[in-house]
Amino acid sequence: MKLTRAEMETIVRTSDADDCWVISTVSPKFIRKFERLGYQSDDTALNPDGYRTFKVPLNQVSFRRPRKKLSEKEIAARVRSLHGAGAVASR
Repeated sequence: MKLTRAEMETIVRTSDADDCWVISTVSPKFIRKFERLGYQSDDTALNPDGYRTFKVPLNQVSFRRPRKKLSEKEIAARVRSLHGAGAVASR
């Protein structure tokens, strides 16, 4: 069965009792990424829909705060700062 892009889900889960993240995906992009990183899925984890399940240590997954959107004024100040720092460094 061919899945649409919207149907190619990646599910990340864990619990307080687990020592790893369990990541199930049908996305070829994520399957390749996990395999390149050296994670292997169990053959028993294959299912008819093509989902592959990987176990990843807890300390290998992190969540970050979204970056703050800079205002035009903040961008201009940072550009001036960078140009000023470059002029000083070139002397």
